[in-house]
Amino acid sequence: MFEHEIAKRVPYGVWIEEASGGIPSFYLAHSLSQEGLQLRAKHPPQVGLPLSMRLVVENERRVVALQGEVVTADTKERSFAVRFLDLDDDKQLFLEELIEETGEI
Repeated sequence: MFEHEIAKRVPYGVWIEEASGGIPSFYLAHSLSQEGLQLRAKHPPQVGLPLSMRLVVENERRVVALQGEVVTADTKERSFAVRFLDLDDDKQLFLEELIEETGEI
């Protein structure tokens, strides 16, 4: 997903709301780490595109707003990767807890 990947990533079935273009779009995340996530998309956005996202978990019982940018896009695989930007301590903790819930780290 990222050029210098060091963290383990875990699959997680969550929906992402991307709102950088004015009209929100929803994507299924299939890989989540503290650095970013991998998403499925029929038409991936272009690399370098900044994103405003809402990570929505458990039918909107848990929501966190995140900023990121597209770092890879693969139209053949119908996927793209997003790197999180400017994570504060609360957002880092949210991601850590979400990843720990899978029991794979």
